[in-house]
Amino acid sequence: MCRMISQQGEIDLITDIFPQLENVKKLPFDQGDRTLTNANAFQLTDVIVRHHDRLLLGEMEWGVHPTFETDKAAYHKRKLTMVNARRDKLLDINSYWNSKGLIRNPVLIPVNKVYEHRHIETWDTPVPYAISTNHQPEDEYFYIPGVYQVYETKQPHGQTRKHSSFAIITTEANTTKSYEIS
Repeated sequence: MCRMISQQGEIDLITDIFPQLENVKKLPFDQGDRTLTNANAFQLTDVIVRHHDRLLLGEMEWGVHPTFETDKAAYHKRKLTMVNARRDKLLDINSYWNSKGLIRNPVLIPVNKVYEHRHIETWDTPVPYAISTNHQPEDEYFYIPGVYQVYETKQPHGQTRKHSSFAIITTEANTTKSYEIS
């Protein structure tokens, strides 16, 4: 289960691969600002989406908004379970991902590393392992698929505000990783 990623790199590395990409981020792209993005904090994360005929680099909150959850205490717990979308659940017609149409909203998440955590019996905290590709330099991006949603919330003075959030698509761990990471 992916809960931490690294997005360190130059924006030129993304625009070289996607020359038609429009940067619509509200915050300036700053390599020094990005080290790790943690799903448990629902941080804004750089993403690439297609909007009509445009390819956009923007920011979305990591963790899909559970629109069905009305209890505030349960909302946070539920959202923690919605930072990843299992591939098999996406295809299930009865799943939230499919029934809300998120399967039709693809997103790419540019990352340099994905972190998985290994639990060691005698240690208090899990040990993070950085995972990257073997075929490219460390500072270059690879792209993880995801799904996104756009939803509205009511503001204190009655206005509505649009938000965007995403989940990374995951699958069952291979035998090596399932043995190492629990």
